[in-house]
Amino acid sequence: MVNTTLLRQTLAHIEDNPEQWDQRRFHRDFAGWSLRLAKPAIREQRDGAGIEVLMEGDKPLWICEIPARAETLLGLTRDQSVALFCAGNTLDDLRRLVGQFTA
Repeated sequence: MVNTTLLRQTLAHIEDNPEQWDQRRFHRDFAGWSLRLAKPAIREQRDGAGIEVLMEGDKPLWICEIPARAETLLGLTRDQSVALFCAGNTLDDLRRLVGQFTA
């Protein structure tokens, strides 16, 4: 079942904070923001090499974990999550997809 509340909340956060959104980076794309909004204990920090990563406690979230966990939290099918998390999506694409998934 699609989590319409989290879909809309994530889109609203991105619209309200466009400077924090980068669809090409998993920790700042729709997947990353949905995960961070649903799980406030997940935070962004820089690792020893200066690379931004998402952390859950002391554990870094691997790049493959972020979209998989976001897909589950959002209640999306694999095809829906692939479409929504696509790096080439514009803000208008996100609005259209969220509209489709919440209709």
